[in-house]
Amino acid sequence: MGLGSDYKLVDRRAKPDPASEDGALKAGVYKTIGAAVKDGGGAIVLLPDVYEETLLLEGGEKIMSLDAARQSLAEAGEDLPAGGVDATVTILGVSFHTITLLGEASIVGVTVQQRGPGSWFAVVCAGGNPSLERCDIDGATNSCVGITAEGAEPTFVDCKIHGSFTGAV
Repeated sequence: MGLGSDYKLVDRRAKPDPASEDGALKAGVYKTIGAAVKDGGGAIVLLPDVYEETLLLEGGEKIMSLDAARQSLAEAGEDLPAGGVDATVTILGVSFHTITLLGEASIVGVTVQQRGPGSWFAVVCAGGNPSLERCDIDGATNSCVGITAEGAEPTFVDCKIHGSFTGAV
């Protein structure tokens, strides 16, 4: 149970595994959220940082902050990295929608911001039944959240949605 088998860890500052001869990262560790998603999704734990990425989540990915992972992956116990004083995880989009959801993905304990020029959403639900829990969703241009497909039914639990000049949803 643990890193690589139960969850993936995203650490922008990850160093190569000293045991690796080719300078690869430790198994289960990624420098970007996108790389972790492309490598099969599943439970993805984000270390506190600002991740400037745009994401397409099409499956059952579960993206969570380290704090959220401590609750969700309690059985991983000591395997999770130690947290710092500032445990904020921010996914920042500066072009296109920050996160596009097309399936049953879930996002827990993360700040999602859209700061690029144009009419982009911080989160757009283009299908499925994704869930966002304890997230701070902040859009500076278009609405913070866009629901663009008939039948799409996202769930928001204890989320703060703010910052848009055209409306929250």
